[in-house]
Amino acid sequence: MVLAAWFISSITGADSDGGANDLRSGDRSESAQAPTAPRTAKVGSPVRDDQLEFRANKIKCGEHQIGESFLARRATGQFCLVDITVTNRGTTARLLESSKQYLTTSAGERHSADFVARFYPSLNGGIWDTIKPGDTVTGTFVFDIPADEKAKSLELHERPESLGVVITP
Repeated sequence: MVLAAWFISSITGADSDGGANDLRSGDRSESAQAPTAPRTAKVGSPVRDDQLEFRANKIKCGEHQIGESFLARRATGQFCLVDITVTNRGTTARLLESSKQYLTTSAGERHSADFVARFYPSLNGGIWDTIKPGDTVTGTFVFDIPADEKAKSLELHERPESLGVVITP
């Protein structure tokens, strides 16, 4: 019975005190940004979604492969690589989800960050690891978009239910 309770709590994220232990949610009141704060920025400028401050330093499209040799990952169209810096300005650790980071193309299509690319050490840089309060991490978001499209905007989210921010080239 104790083993079953432990197993259920580890799946749901409850800690031994019965509290939530989910790094993607947290107390909204402690760090929620005012709805009137700017939620858009240009590449090179910081923009904040609740606790996390995002700065897209560079967006480069047209790559057809990441990684080397037999471990190389090939794009179905082209890869857009976004060099990103993320700073946790809040008091709670956060963990980004690749499925909630988007690149919108010139055709209006929305593509989520490539999940597998997070496992390439040269790209990760810590952006897919837990980001502790006060920490700054850098890395690369990878998006696979059609070969004839251009990057129009990024939509980034601290956590799935956050309002998100938009960064344009």
